[in-house]
Amino acid sequence: MDTKNLKILSYNIRFGGRRRLDLLAQVLRSIRPDIAILQEATDPDVVKALAQSTGMPVWASRKGHSMGLLSHVTGLSWNWHKTSRSSQYFLEVLLQSPCLRIYGVHLRPRYFAWSEYYRVREIRDLLNLVNLEQDKEKPHILIGDFNAVAPRDEPRIERMPMWIRLLIHIAGGTIHTEAIDTLLQAGYMDAFRQLHTHRDGFTFPSFSPHIRFDYVFLPPRFPWKVQDCRAVASPPIVARASDHLPLLTVLST
Repeated sequence: MDTKNLKILSYNIRFGGRRRLDLLAQVLRSIRPDIAILQEATDPDVVKALAQSTGMPVWASRKGHSMGLLSHVTGLSWNWHKTSRSSQYFLEVLLQSPCLRIYGVHLRPRYFAWSEYYRVREIRDLLNLVNLEQDKEKPHILIGDFNAVAPRDEPRIERMPMWIRLLIHIAGGTIHTEAIDTLLQAGYMDAFRQLHTHRDGFTFPSFSPHIRFDYVFLPPRFPWKVQDCRAVASPPIVARASDHLPLLTVLST
């Protein structure tokens, strides 16, 4: 790990990743993150194999749980949190040096209006968890696959499969954005949008990205600088390794 920069990756590895383990390992080795927060990491054997293949000494996974962890940084502690209204577990990772708390997120999928309603509830559960664990002003980030669209984003609806376009048409021709707006209204900053005002930043699907589902959010007065935040589209095997592009964030500590 660079003593000044911390490279954090969010990566949905799709359906546990077992059949694409070698491809996923190649992607991770090409990026060399200090910490990788995984979604759909439901198979601990896969996460363990990825840790061994990438030389990451720290890993965490629970069978059937979406959130997982790979790390070159040692001395971590972590815990999974389930709230009464959320369909998913959040992963909380605490770094001692530098002092940073990471909350890994994987929200409910689908474009339905009621799915967005549940995502708003999950976001509120997450914010309640942050407030319970610590002062929300202290260094922490929210990172992962939010399965939600940000208010200012412009997904390429014409590139989506027909059945999704029909769902959007039934919903009035627009995609709901209340979940991400809940975070923005709470004062959180979209790390990608801090750096890239006009770029789309699409992360899904990896073979033809047309929508942004993967995010990093920073609390107000976050003390470190965001050096980089971007979807990683190379090497070309990224498109075969998973249906999401990995999202890399570099923080200057």
